[in-house]
Amino acid sequence: MTADEQAEAIAALAIEEDAQGLHKGLSALCAGDGLDIDGARALLAMLPLMDSRLCAEHALPLLPTLLHTALTKAGTPCLFHDEVFDSLRSLVDADAALLVPVVGALGEMYLPAQLRPELQQLALCALPLVAETELPMLMRSLMESLTPASAGTVLRAMRLHLRALPIGMLVQLLQVVG
Repeated sequence: MTADEQAEAIAALAIEEDAQGLHKGLSALCAGDGLDIDGARALLAMLPLMDSRLCAEHALPLLPTLLHTALTKAGTPCLFHDEVFDSLRSLVDADAALLVPVVGALGEMYLPAQLRPELQQLALCALPLVAETELPMLMRSLMESLTPASAGTVLRAMRLHLRALPIGMLVQLLQVVG
């Protein structure tokens, strides 16, 4: 896909109101050679313009795949990771309902060490809000972002939250996360 085709496809995503149309557009972007840096920036700029539900259900789950090429080709990958993180944090600031899907997307991306504590903070904020079905994703994100310095705090928060779950849910969670 050429840069012009990428730009056109990304611009169309912002006005898409239909889940099927959005999925088709995102799939077309995924099918190519991946996004270049400009395409990735354009996609990040389009996310706040999308319908919140469609963004959460369709765009954010595919974001790690869509951004993978741009993140690996970036001349200064840490700066671009910062840009991605800041864009997604702004998305959450604008719509708190996107917190859990944003944590899921960030948890699927390779993040440099300096961004892992920020992912932990977002994930810890999402912990009391998350539905049981989203708990495995959130726990994976927390476990992947652990550092020796944060392990105690994060594990205590997880333990407090998990204490309230029924035993059957805990078994399922361990099977999925483990």
